[in-house]
Amino acid sequence: MRTEDLIAILALNLKPVRADAVGKRLARAHLLGLIGGAVLLVVVFGVSSDMPEQILTPLFWLRLAFPLAMIAVAVTLAERLVRPGVAITSAWLMTLLPMLTMMLGVIFLLWLHLLNIA
Repeated sequence: MRTEDLIAILALNLKPVRADAVGKRLARAHLLGLIGGAVLLVVVFGVSSDMPEQILTPLFWLRLAFPLAMIAVAVTLAERLVRPGVAITSAWLMTLLPMLTMMLGVIFLLWLHLLNIA
């Protein structure tokens, strides 16, 4: 089969797609993955008995901020990469977001430690 024939077959019954279809599909997939991962984590490792005390510590929130920043970067970059022709001019700067989050969190924790709060 020639390339022109394949393109003609694929373009035969095109239907318009809503502009937000990609974003909605990715959001649904990420939400299901997040829920499935959380359930699997609880089933395999269980919930720690000191979780209420851990939630009150700044280090817990710093540890949570890093994967959340990674998720934000991955979702945004994936959404840009699945759309042909979308400019990714400054998207590479977003990869610095998780590292900046951790650095700012460590600076904040050191500041709290100097003030004898944490």
